Order: sequence, then structure tokens, then C-alpha cells
Amino acid sequence: MHLTSNTFVVGDVHGCRAQLQALVSELEPHARAGDSLILLGDLIDRGPETRGVLDLLLELQRGAWPGPVVALTGNHEAVLTYVLERGHLRVFREWLTAFAGEAMVANYTDERTLQSFRDSLPVEHCLLLQDLPAWHEDRHGIYVHAGVPTGWHPRDCRPEELLWHTNDGYTFGKPVVYGHQPVPEGWPRARPHAIALDTGCGFGGPLTAIRLPDRRVFQAFP
Repeated sequence: MHLTSNTFVVGDVHGCRAQLQALVSELEPHARAGDSLILLGDLIDRGPETRGVLDLLLELQRGAWPGPVVALTGNHEAVLTYVLERGHLRVFREWLTAFAGEAMVANYTDERTLQSFRDSLPVEHCLLLQDLPAWHEDRHGIYVHAGVPTGWHPRDCRPEELLWHTNDGYTFGKPVVYGHQPVPEGWPRARPHAIALDTGCGFGGPLTAIRLPDRRVFQAFP
């Protein structure tokens, strides 16, 4: 990354393509060549357009954004990947209800069965979901879906340790930026050492992005 480049970080999208498109459109006039775009995971489920979110992400990665685009895995993607790889019917049913996966299935097939869903999921979407990293780091911050266990760096953690439990007691010398747990105020909770960026998109709240290092906030509302 060039020393003058910025990093734009986007919180949990949860299948809300229209909000993601609106937010990206707002960010683009402020983005320069080489600026990074980071999405903190939970791209899927709950909202009405998970398929559109994944298509838009692929467009951004293929050059629609002027710099690197990194999407992280969230706990929703981790559960779905487990279902797709293992074909576990009980976990599939739990994902449909507890993780609001029914909204995603409806984007691909009219049948609410694992086989029909797997058959209708495009290969490029499967590969995208399987290849999402659990964390990312650049000169401006450390990026994870939920949090980093106290006393550890993400490189020393198992992926699942970064996906489920929020934590903000960090001393890395740069902020840890995370999502996962919606901030009730609908505005990011930004401290010197940690930035909570999930503002309830998919639950009627805004989708939020922050630009580092200056911490300018951008939002797109339902």
C-alpha cells in the first residue's frame, strides 16, 4: 500500500445490496487510485439481496473499485461454508432459521432444500465464499469480523476465534476495526484502539463505512 493511500472499511452488509451500492457510490468520489476497500464479513443472509451483494463484490474486485478490495468472512459465511462442504442437514435447517438464511436461499431457488440450494449456487459465488480470509491488516488498522482474543494477534488465532466474540481491549498501536455486534446508536463506536462498525444493516439500520486514517464516516440508509 502506498503511504498516502486510505482504507475504507464497511460494516456488516447482511444481504442489503441497495444499501451497499448506495454506500459505494458515496465513497467513490472520495477514493483515489490505490485506496483499499475492506468489508468486515456477514455479507449474506437476512436482507433481500444476498445474491446481488456477492455479484457487486465480484464487480468491485474485478476493477470497479480503484484499489484492492478485501472481503472478510463473518460467522454467517462460516456457518454456510460448513453447510456447503459437509452437507449437514441439521446445521442447514439451523442456518435457515437462526441465521435468517431463508432470505439467501430465496435468491437462488424456490425450493427450500439443501440439494436445490447447492445446485443453484453459482460456482463463482461458492469459490468467493470459500476463499474469504478471517482477518486483514494494513498500516492503518487490523480488520476482523468480531474481535481478537486478549493478548493475541490475529495471525496466532484460529479463524473461529475471530468470528463470534467481540472484544475491544487492544494495544496494537493501530485500531482494530470490527463488526458482528450492532451498535445500538446506529453510529460507529470509535475509540483510539478499536472501532465497532456494525450499525444494524439488515435490521433496519444504516450501513456504515469509515475512512482511515482520518475516520470520516459515511452511511447509507434503507
